[in-house]
Amino acid sequence: MAKKLYVHVGTPKTGTSAIQQFCATNKEAFEKRGYCYPIMPYRYPHKAIVRNGHFLTGQIKDENGNRCIEEERRIFLEGMETVKELFITYNCVILSDETLWRSTTHWRPELWKELNKMGEEVGFEVVIIVYLRRQDEYLTSLWSQDVKAGYFKSSVKSWEDWYEIMAKDKLIDYKAKVDEFINAVGKENVVVRRYDRNGFFGGSIYSDFLQAVGLEMTADFVVEESERNLGLKGNTNEIKRIINTIPDISHKDHLFFRNILLGLSDISAQNYKCSVMSKEEKEELLADCKEGNREVAKLIFEEDGELFKNDDKELPKWEKDNPYMMDDVIRLVATTALELRKENQKLEEKIHRLEAEIREMKNPVTYYPKKLYRKIKRSMNNE
Repeated sequence: MAKKLYVHVGTPKTGTSAIQQFCATNKEAFEKRGYCYPIMPYRYPHKAIVRNGHFLTGQIKDENGNRCIEEERRIFLEGMETVKELFITYNCVILSDETLWRSTTHWRPELWKELNKMGEEVGFEVVIIVYLRRQDEYLTSLWSQDVKAGYFKSSVKSWEDWYEIMAKDKLIDYKAKVDEFINAVGKENVVVRRYDRNGFFGGSIYSDFLQAVGLEMTADFVVEESERNLGLKGNTNEIKRIINTIPDISHKDHLFFRNILLGLSDISAQNYKCSVMSKEEKEELLADCKEGNREVAKLIFEEDGELFKNDDKELPKWEKDNPYMMDDVIRLVATTALELRKENQKLEEKIHRLEAEIREMKNPVTYYPKKLYRKIKRSMNNE
């Protein structure tokens, strides 16, 4: 069996986080079949450790925000040495990171040819796996993700300002990106999938991804319910965007408000069915992408026609002065107050326990025997 390095590049907002967690959770099931999904030792701010391919193009910056090019290169070469060593034990290694879709366009375009050269020297093939989502859905989901994260420069941009930049980006030219992959590793080593929940092989993205790497879903592969990257909907996008503009807001604070708004997102979406993209914006975007999408459909799927379906229900464009905004803000305020109240109650209970312990400590005749008893009991329970 030929040794293969599978590199899953996303794209963003195509179930990538779910696939990464699935691969990490099922480490033993993969290894039993001669596959490895390694957790690399490198850590990057705001990047989950299951994004094991981030070291391929991950940026490292010093305290002044300047890129450390030499350190990035050192980590890349060190990481690839680890990958080469894994091929001694395993036939296939899987790396995944959604940033690769962007980084190999903007600051690391030579990656694919470099990986392919390494493979030729060491003896493994590079296989690129990419999921494509219709461009309007891709962009609206990506903007929502930026807003939800809160720590990007783009996290404070309105949809209109953000879209004006992204509509011109090369990342939505799927034909150009697919050609880039093919030119580097060959058509036979490029696996393109449509991100369509109704069209996944085996009925799920996990079965679909397994087929992409030459495996099939069996009972020993586990799917955890928590493997979902929920998005903000309705008015919650705008509420979070405004929160992002608060000066010096911490990452912990972003998480606090993000979790609350995710809990309110479905209610907001049910009351206010809308889209941040207008009908005119969508039609113009898809018209610009039409020819390139058709070429991908013909090249990869050998189909004469459209790459994506476009039969979804038209929704009105989101408006800031909609009649549901006040209700959503009230829910946010009330839910925030309730969460803070719960935290205060926990702190009060902790204080009462500490006060009781302090009172006991004042009487060493009773305190220390009780403390020793509890320690012995815990030791016995652990045994």
